[in-house]
Amino acid sequence: MAKNTRSARTPKPSSRPIGRNRIGKRLERLARQIKDCDEFVDHVAGLRNRYLHEQALRESAAQTALRQSTRTFHRHAAALALWLRQAHDGSMTAIEREALDRIGAQLHGSAGAARAQSAPILAWLTRAGQAAEASIARTTPRQDGLAGADTARTVAEGLRATFEYHKLKV
Repeated sequence: MAKNTRSARTPKPSSRPIGRNRIGKRLERLARQIKDCDEFVDHVAGLRNRYLHEQALRESAAQTALRQSTRTFHRHAAALALWLRQAHDGSMTAIEREALDRIGAQLHGSAGAARAQSAPILAWLTRAGQAAEASIARTTPRQDGLAGADTARTVAEGLRATFEYHKLKV
């Protein structure tokens, strides 16, 4: 007498369609309080997923690493620009000037060659530091609650469209 193993392998049919958006019990309960309709609950779940996706894009690990790298570049560019400025504009006995002269003597055989070549580098470092600072200001998430304004606007428009579609009053 062999046991019927086929029935043990077949999945039990669920009440949810396969392509339906996943939604938490709490959100489903709230959505059903507004309108007890599977289509409405699916729309709310889609909005939730869209919101989570937008938030993930805004605060992804790659964005965080990019901001960190840009801050590091800015810090080093500012420090090197300060050092070069002190080597150029400092007194003849400044340690930075002596160090740059030694580097120039080692690289080019002439102490003044490094100073002459470092002038455009100083200008580039200054511009690059300013660009990095502007980039940091543009990509840093705001702490005043407006960082997710675009995301919130997207969700609000989605809710408005969902309510209009299901003929609900806001």
